[in-house]
Amino acid sequence: MQRRAHPAAYTSALLPVDVPPPMGHKKNWTDAQKDAYILHQSSERLSQVKKQLEQGTVPMGTELSYDFIFDYEFSSEKTGNFQARIIDYGGELVNPEGYAPEKIELREKLAGMDGLFVLAPAPHPTKKDKAISEFLNLLQNTLTRIAFEQPIVLLINKWDRIAPLPEYTLSQQALKADELPTTEHRDLYNALINKVGEKNCKAFPLSAFGEYERRSTAEGKETEFPKHVNPLASFGLLEGFIWLTERLDIISLENYEQQIAAYKKWIPYPSTSLSAHIHQSKEISQLFPKQPEMSKRVLRARQQYSSIWRYRLIFLLSILVSLPLIGVGTQQAYQDNQNYNEVHSTLNNPKAQIDHVKKAEQWLENYYYTKPISHPLSWIFVVTNKTAKLELEQSRSQREQRLWQVIQNAPSLENRLQAGKNYLRALPNGKRLAQVKTIVLKDEDTLRQQREVQWWQQVEQAQTEIAKLEAARQYLENIYDGIHKAEAESIVAEIENKWRTLEEQRLWQPVLEANSPRLQIETAQSYLQEKPDGQHAAQAQMLIIQAKAILREEKEQRWWQPVEQATALLVKVEKAHAYLEAMPNGQHVAQANIILVEHETEKDWTRFENDYYDWLTNGYFLKAAQYLSQRQPKDAPKLQALKQQFRENFLKRVEAKIKSLLDRKKWNEAYQTIDNYNYFPNEFQQKEKAEQMRALRIRVQEAEDRFLYSQFIRARDIESADNYLTLAPLKTMQRQVKDYKNYLIKMQNPLGLTLILSRIEWGDFNESDNTITVFMDGKKMIEQAGIDAEANNQTGEIGRRYFTDKLNTLVTIQVKIVENNWLSNDQDSGQSRKTVKVAKLNGYTLDLYGEDFINKAVFQLEGIPQKPHLSSWK
Repeated sequence: MQRRAHPAAYTSALLPVDVPPPMGHKKNWTDAQKDAYILHQSSERLSQVKKQLEQGTVPMGTELSYDFIFDYEFSSEKTGNFQARIIDYGGELVNPEGYAPEKIELREKLAGMDGLFVLAPAPHPTKKDKAISEFLNLLQNTLTRIAFEQPIVLLINKWDRIAPLPEYTLSQQALKADELPTTEHRDLYNALINKVGEKNCKAFPLSAFGEYERRSTAEGKETEFPKHVNPLASFGLLEGFIWLTERLDIISLENYEQQIAAYKKWIPYPSTSLSAHIHQSKEISQLFPKQPEMSKRVLRARQQYSSIWRYRLIFLLSILVSLPLIGVGTQQAYQDNQNYNEVHSTLNNPKAQIDHVKKAEQWLENYYYTKPISHPLSWIFVVTNKTAKLELEQSRSQREQRLWQVIQNAPSLENRLQAGKNYLRALPNGKRLAQVKTIVLKDEDTLRQQREVQWWQQVEQAQTEIAKLEAARQYLENIYDGIHKAEAESIVAEIENKWRTLEEQRLWQPVLEANSPRLQIETAQSYLQEKPDGQHAAQAQMLIIQAKAILREEKEQRWWQPVEQATALLVKVEKAHAYLEAMPNGQHVAQANIILVEHETEKDWTRFENDYYDWLTNGYFLKAAQYLSQRQPKDAPKLQALKQQFRENFLKRVEAKIKSLLDRKKWNEAYQTIDNYNYFPNEFQQKEKAEQMRALRIRVQEAEDRFLYSQFIRARDIESADNYLTLAPLKTMQRQVKDYKNYLIKMQNPLGLTLILSRIEWGDFNESDNTITVFMDGKKMIEQAGIDAEANNQTGEIGRRYFTDKLNTLVTIQVKIVENNWLSNDQDSGQSRKTVKVAKLNGYTLDLYGEDFINKAVFQLEGIPQKPHLSSWK
């Protein structure tokens, strides 16, 4: 049912029953089918409870025929989503006498349970319930004797008796022992704590109804009713489930930690069960999605697992490695011997390349710094660490001496400078490092002075201004911070400034000579493209602006003049469109838009008027009225004239349409046409017109009523009678139609009728003492003896018989005349039979054939309802 939102954002949802109900006899059901049966019964019972609460009644007590089962999904910020199956075990069944050691029912119920909820109601504040106290004592005795180690929650329900909470704004906290309402409650709580431990037992207050009120039931018993329904003012319903789940998660973590701690590190082999704990840790860490402390505990346990695993592997590997160590050392010594022979060959080769020498030296250096454990046999059988170091130093000394000799024997300054740089790159820590650096600096300075003289001499010897400028630029590019730098820069600046002035004059002259705005723009733009920062840049930009303004004015006049000169509206509109397309920001944009708006307004009015007349002509008067009323602006003269015309003429159009609809028997459309007047806008509503519309409606009703009655007159059956009585708007002929309908119903149903043999018409037959018998469907209806026959005469009424039947039933009527006298006994004096409808017996004559004569039996039928008279419609 609806409840207030939980203040801690806990949620719960009843899961639907997704298994089919079991089929067949109960004794053949499997355990799964039995569970399915209980789930469906529980769901149905819960629906009844909800309905009773919504109707303001308290549900009846829980039956003990079976355990109710409900599946729920809960969620909280700490636990995330989890599902729980709740099994309701009848509290009345918890009897300590019934659970001696040999009684196992309750033990079986608790087996496999994750937790136990014990509900103990709060006492009523105004009366002492001795039964509840005794019940709590019995419950305590029973649970004390049952083995159960999982968490237990004691729920003090009906807590609203003690502390009503009209506003459920705080999550309910666990109760302490001294906060429990009675001694029995405290004793029960202490017994549960002693059973499973204080960490695994909590007591919570809750109320299913929340605030309650006491009212009398239909039986006169005073009972507690929820004060509010939909939503119920419940509180404390979810705290127990959330705590129990959190506790179960912690227990899972503690068990996991204990399992990890039980493993020994020194065992020299891995364990498959230990490896399984890595997967278990992932599952346990998911139990604490938003609890960092718990997640850290999971991580620490997992790290402890990793440590155990690592120590076991190390211990195992140390055993395994010790066996092949000698083989590995021998292999390493062989490889080192191969490498050392190659190094020795390279270092003793005077023609070896420098890269090969460096590689050999690097191997000796690496070998020297390698720990003895890595080469235990190599240091014994190949080369010692000390010998490797001596050979390395000797090789580097020889390489330095070769590089120094190259410097000393260099044939030129350039060669010596390059040899010095090679020495510095190859031996950054060489013995002659300072001496080589001095030589390099001295040679670089000497070469720089020579290059200074060489590059400046080209400037001085230049014969032309262009050659001088190029030589000065080359000097500045190749000689950084030379002694002639300022002089070279002055030469470059002077020549470039001179050329720039000449270039300015060359580029600006075409601008001065331009004789049209368009040519001025082109030449000024060319100047700015070449000289964006030139002396005349600002003047060129202003000239472009002025020339463009002149061109724009010329264009403005060229496009607007045709608009002004146009006399026909369509031509003016066309020219205005052309102007706006060509000059979207022109001076006459507003005027052009006014022309277009006026034209569109005229077109819009024409479309509006055509649409209005279409609605009106086709008889859609409400649409026409609404169309007129919605038109803006409402004070437009044309619109006002059109509205006045509508007020004066629409009624005639309505009458004409109604006449056409009546001719075609379109009653509903006629009513709709008239009733639409009620939805006309207020400006078209008039009292006189409303009365005329009501009169039109009466005309339609009379026409429809008359038509339906004429249909009935023609058909004269029950269907047409019902049609008139149901659909006729005025029902002016209701009494006549009802009477005739009742007559038709009687004629179709069985009637109480009297069959009368009104007379026998004798033929050429004279006999006395005749017996006349009448049969209907073989059943004797009339019999009269002692009837004398007189030729060509007739008798009076022979007899009558009451029977019940429908008028349209076929019956076989048989008449038999037998002569009884002393000469001839039971002589046939005429007989016959005929199958006819019962209704035809009224006035029916049956010919009775004798040997040479024909007698006639004439019947009458009483009890046939009289047909009502149907008058003309009025």
